[in-house]
Amino acid sequence: MTPEEKLKGLGIELAEPSTFHSAMAPGVITGNLLYLSGATPPNRNGTPWNGRVGETYSVAEGYQAARECAIQQLS
Repeated sequence: MTPEEKLKGLGIELAEPSTFHSAMAPGVITGNLLYLSGATPPNRNGTPWNGRVGETYSVAEGYQAARECAIQQLS
Protein backbone atom coordinates (compact mmCIF):
# COMPACT_ATOMS: atom_id res chain seq x y z
CA MET A 1 0.00 0.00 0.00
CA THR A 2 1.41 3.39 -0.97
CA PRO A 3 1.32 6.37 1.39
CA GLU A 4 -1.22 8.00 -0.93
CA GLU A 5 -3.49 4.93 -0.74
CA LYS A 6 -3.20 4.88 3.06
CA LEU A 7 -4.19 8.56 3.30
CA LYS A 8 -7.13 8.00 0.96
CA GLY A 9 -8.25 5.06 3.10
CA LEU A 10 -8.20 7.34 6.15
CA GLY A 11 -10.31 9.92 4.32
CA ILE A 12 -7.45 12.43 4.16
CA GLU A 13 -7.14 14.52 1.02
CA LEU A 14 -3.99 16.58 0.67
CA ALA A 15 -4.41 20.14 -0.55
CA GLU A 16 -2.04 21.89 -2.88
CA PRO A 17 0.92 23.23 -0.89
CA SER A 18 0.38 26.78 0.27
CA THR A 19 2.63 29.60 -0.88
CA PHE A 20 5.40 30.25 1.61
CA HIS A 21 5.94 33.94 2.47
CA SER A 22 8.79 34.14 4.93
CA ALA A 23 12.52 34.63 5.11
CA MET A 24 12.73 31.35 7.05
CA ALA A 25 12.64 27.92 5.40
CA PRO A 26 9.56 25.78 6.22
CA GLY A 27 11.80 22.79 6.92
CA VAL A 28 15.40 21.62 7.13
CA ILE A 29 16.76 18.13 6.42
CA THR A 30 19.62 16.99 8.63
CA GLY A 31 20.77 13.45 7.96
CA ASN A 32 17.63 11.34 7.84
CA LEU A 33 15.53 13.81 9.89
CA LEU A 34 13.24 16.55 8.62
CA TYR A 35 12.63 19.45 11.01
CA LEU A 36 9.44 21.39 10.21
CA SER A 37 8.18 24.78 11.36
CA GLY A 38 5.50 27.34 10.65
CA ALA A 39 2.50 25.01 10.54
CA THR A 40 -0.54 27.08 11.41
CA PRO A 41 -3.43 26.16 9.12
CA PRO A 42 -6.54 28.32 9.18
CA ASN A 43 -9.53 27.03 11.11
CA ARG A 44 -13.03 26.80 9.63
CA ASN A 45 -13.61 30.56 9.72
CA GLY A 46 -10.32 31.26 7.91
CA THR A 47 -8.34 32.60 10.87
CA PRO A 48 -5.23 30.92 12.34
CA TRP A 49 -5.49 28.66 15.37
CA ASN A 50 -4.16 31.06 18.02
CA GLY A 51 -4.63 30.27 21.69
CA ARG A 52 -4.35 27.46 24.19
CA VAL A 53 -6.21 24.21 24.58
CA GLY A 54 -8.24 24.43 27.76
CA GLU A 55 -8.38 28.23 27.62
CA THR A 56 -9.22 29.34 24.08
CA TYR A 57 -10.08 25.95 22.59
CA SER A 58 -11.60 22.70 23.81
CA VAL A 59 -9.62 19.46 23.72
CA ALA A 60 -11.63 18.39 20.65
CA GLU A 61 -10.73 21.66 18.88
CA GLY A 62 -7.08 21.20 19.85
CA TYR A 63 -7.15 17.72 18.35
CA GLN A 64 -8.64 19.12 15.13
CA ALA A 65 -6.01 21.89 14.97
CA ALA A 66 -3.17 19.37 15.46
CA ARG A 67 -4.66 17.09 12.80
CA GLU A 68 -4.96 19.97 10.32
CA CYS A 69 -1.34 21.01 11.03
CA ALA A 70 -0.11 17.49 10.35
CA ILE A 71 -2.11 17.22 7.13
CA GLN A 72 -0.79 20.60 5.99
CA GLN A 73 2.79 19.49 6.67
CA LEU A 74 2.21 16.41 4.50
CA SER A 75 1.00 18.58 1.60
